[in-house]
Amino acid sequence: MTEKEARASGRKLKIGSFPMSSVPRAIERDETAGFMKLIVDAETDRILGASILGIEGGELVQILGAPILADAPYTVLKGAVYIHPTLAEGFFGLMEAVKPVAKSGA
Repeated sequence: MTEKEARASGRKLKIGSFPMSSVPRAIERDETAGFMKLIVDAETDRILGASILGIEGGELVQILGAPILADAPYTVLKGAVYIHPTLAEGFFGLMEAVKPVAKSGA
């Protein structure tokens, strides 16, 4: 689900965004363009959608599929162990960036 679709659904949301320029492996590879974004249902903490625009985004987004399939809250990824330096390590910052958003007027 995109942010626009999530907002249109009327759900209470949490959204987080994290720049690739803050991800250690992206810095190491000098490929820091882009960002990661996570859209979460604020009442259930379930992931509604995600976008990763940057190096190996297709590989990274696969990690987010596991909690979606398991119907688990996004917070399970906060306690995961990510090897340093990897692109997945950026999920530390992404999970910390997830915050409630004000409902937009429709």
